[in-house]
Order: sequence, then C-alpha cells, then structure tokens
Amino acid sequence: MILNPAGLYPDNNLLYIWTKDGNNLSYKFEDRPVIYYSDESMVLKSNSFIVEYPLLSLHKFTFDDNISSGINDFESKIYSIEYNSNHLYFKNFAPYSIIKIYRESGQLISTEKTDQYGTLQLSIESLNKGLFIVKTEVETYKFIKI
Repeated sequence: MILNPAGLYPDNNLLYIWTKDGNNLSYKFEDRPVIYYSDESMVLKSNSFIVEYPLLSLHKFTFDDNISSGINDFESKIYSIEYNSNHLYFKNFAPYSIIKIYRESGQLISTEKTDQYGTLQLSIESLNKGLFIVKTEVETYKFIKI
C-alpha cells in the first residue's frame, strides 16, 4: 500500500523519517519520494534511491515546518490515519466526520462516517489492486493497494 499526501512536492522541502532509536533521516521533495507500505516494511522510493525500513523500527514521518499541509496536525495527534494491508484506521477526527474513498477514475466507491468518538475502522480487503483516493474533511490522500 502507498500513502501520499496529494500534491505535496514543493521544492527545497524535506520529508523526515524518525526511527524508534531517536535517529532521523531527511529526503528532499525535489526527489519526489513515494512511500510504499507492506505488512512488515515501509519503502521510500524515488528516481534516485530506494530505501526500506522495517515497520517495527519506525516512530513517525514528518514534513518540515515550511509546509502547511495538515500533516503536522497528523503528527501532533489532532487526527491520525493508520493503515495496514487490510484496514484504514481514522482516529481523533471530529465526531461523525465524513470519509470518502474514490477510485483513480474519480468514481466514489464508499462514504463512511466516524463514530461519536471520531474514530472509524475501514476495511479495504475487498478493494482490487490499484490507486485510490481517501478524502476526509481535513485532508486528501492517495494510496495504492498492491
């Protein structure tokens, strides 16, 4: 699965990968990094590099302070989206927030609402392989089910 904040590639900004041992590495957006997820690892790929991180060693990934993307809110736990190969988990959203899933073609395939606590577990098991768009009231993401 790939998760990408849609349209986040300004020049001279950085993506930081933070590991549980306290280290971090940064990657330039001008390299156009894409993050792929599997059950056991996160792969960061661009035209110039491929790096794989075991999921158990990762703490988080963030974007530098020059980007006003809502991702900083994601990291500060105002809201969060967690994922694995079978589910998307939405937490700390406003109660009854609307979550929509679209095919790459733009076809709406699912509309769901978070519960009274602002959480939702959304199964993606039945989705075929391909590119999908998740649109919340706060942010839009792309993911690829592989």
